[in-house]
This record gives sequence, structure tokens and C-alpha cells, in this order.
Amino acid sequence: MKSKSASIKLFRHTLLGNPHTDYVLVYEETDERFNIGAGRTRDRKYIVLESASHTTSDERFLPRDKPRLISR
Repeated sequence: MKSKSASIKLFRHTLLGNPHTDYVLVYEETDERFNIGAGRTRDRKYIVLESASHTTSDERFLPRDKPRLISR
């Protein structure tokens, strides 16, 4: 069970020698009823962010090369 202060975060990181300190926060889910997942489209142009609870879900498409911080 998640605590009331739990959050789920999605970070973007570019490979090729960049340190983990270069991670960029793209999304933060603070509602404890939701979980998040991420994938990509077949053409790899977009990151698909899914936020879901037991009763509802929401999908967002973020440009792969420049995802921006979004809020719920």
C-alpha cells in the first residue's frame, strides 16, 4: 500500500555517457490511487504516458525529442 505522500515520477535520460544527475523530470503523479506506465509509438516519435487507477485511465503523447513537464 502506498503512503499518502507517495508519488510516481517519470524521468527522461539521454544515454551515451551522461551521468544520472542529468535526468529530467517529465511527469509526477501525486494521487496515490494512480500508477503510471510509459511506452513508445511504433515510429518512435512519441512517448506514451499512461496514468491509471482501478476505475479510469488517461494516455498522453509526448514528443520523444522534447518531452516537457506536465501535470495532471
